[in-house]
Amino acid sequence: MTAQPAPKTQELENNINYFFDNYLRLTNFDIFRLKKKAKYLIKIDAATAYDYLGRIAGLENNRKDVISNYEKAISLPSNNCINRLNYSIALMRCGLNDLALEEARKVFNKFPNDKDVLSNLFYRLIDSTRFNEAHTLLSEIEDNEKIELVNHASKIFEEVHLKDEDAQYLQKLAYSVIEKNNIYYFNSTASIIDNCVCFTLYVDLPVEEIFDINWDLAGILANGVEDMRCDVLNFEYSSIEVLRERREYERSI
Repeated sequence: MTAQPAPKTQELENNINYFFDNYLRLTNFDIFRLKKKAKYLIKIDAATAYDYLGRIAGLENNRKDVISNYEKAISLPSNNCINRLNYSIALMRCGLNDLALEEARKVFNKFPNDKDVLSNLFYRLIDSTRFNEAHTLLSEIEDNEKIELVNHASKIFEEVHLKDEDAQYLQKLAYSVIEKNNIYYFNSTASIIDNCVCFTLYVDLPVEEIFDINWDLAGILANGVEDMRCDVLNFEYSSIEVLRERREYERSI
């Protein structure tokens, strides 16, 4: 189920998506401008307004306001499925993968026959490194790239007897660096390299500061578990500059 914004909200929708799609941070002026447009909608369509305010909070990496605005949105009857779906995505974009998966499960329980809801659950399982569970949904998924990833990752987990719960805990430790260091988080990518499931977490730091963050990450993982399982599941931080340059290169070829 995909909702199309009304013409009066299309510009706001496009502006918000522009920042997300291009991995850009909001300036104070951008925040003021977007919030003003979203708040204007409260008297017209409160559910949609709080949805937009939640997405804007996600662009700020303001986790508290993401939760606050979406809790208001989903308490309203209109567009409840869409708002819950967007809530899960906004939580993921702030690096709150556990909460994003929890919300994805809730909306799936309410709308189990909705294709977009099922796909969202599948992607949130990947974000939470729950590849064994994601594998059970493959027959309903059409994303060939992610199907290949999940097939390969679940085989790796099976071969080394790595449970989803243990992998998810490692992932939670890896993401704790974001909150500990108050880092602006953009996105993560998952891939298979040398029979190892690798997650790259992109943050707003210059390349020369990434080593220190990864050193901090290694210490957190070493102190958090006896076996980091880094031979089969690896997490690392990277500068968003790298992802932007890669995108520009891909666009040029």
